[in-house]
Amino acid sequence: IVYANYSEDDHLIWHDLIMQQLPIVKKVASIEYLNGLELLSLTTDKIPKVEEVSQTLRDITGWSLIPVSTLVPNRTFFYMLANKKFPVTSAIRSRAELDFYTNESPDIFHEFFGHCPLITNKEYTNSMWKLGKLSIDCNNEIIQRLSKFFWATYEFGLLDTNEGIKPYGAGILPSKTEIKRAIECKEVIRTKLDIFSNIDASLQGNISQSTYYTIDSFKTLYAIVDNDIERLISLI
Repeated sequence: IVYANYSEDDHLIWHDLIMQQLPIVKKVASIEYLNGLELLSLTTDKIPKVEEVSQTLRDITGWSLIPVSTLVPNRTFFYMLANKKFPVTSAIRSRAELDFYTNESPDIFHEFFGHCPLITNKEYTNSMWKLGKLSIDCNNEIIQRLSKFFWATYEFGLLDTNEGIKPYGAGILPSKTEIKRAIECKEVIRTKLDIFSNIDASLQGNISQSTYYTIDSFKTLYAIVDNDIERLISLI
């Protein structure tokens, strides 16, 4: 896959997006995410080069980014995680979607600003690696359950802390609208994550989520991957 040549307006959209989101996430995101964002040192004047961000991640956690043209199938995605690789798409959203992105495939801002900060965290990436390893040779039902778990956590997860709700999901933090909805909206459901119950996850990032799943700390997420996921697989 060869990355597209970005136009001047594409770079301006990146600039406007990151300058909009930085002050918002600094108020609401977890310290783990913010530490990772600082380590990345994403450029604000232009779209960063994937090979440069990938090299930064490789130096810190041993993970690398793999360019893809669209969403990869769930089983392929978990296989990539098992090999410490993360797929990223090259598209950049339109100026009309600075607050909320509606395309089904993720864009480069979602990948770099949403996912990559926490891919600098060794415990976090180790949990994704374990999740990928556990998915190998699983049947389609398990793959679907694991996909919903990934969606409820790494994509749209919330930390329920003493300081209030702190989004950590990559589908929330790049979006002004989604952050406000996840934290403030009284109509949405926020429920404690239990992977042994039915996780109501849309598996669609281009629509507002009706349910968000909370954990009290990242240690809870890591414990679920270390213990509950393997038990869940054995039960089905």
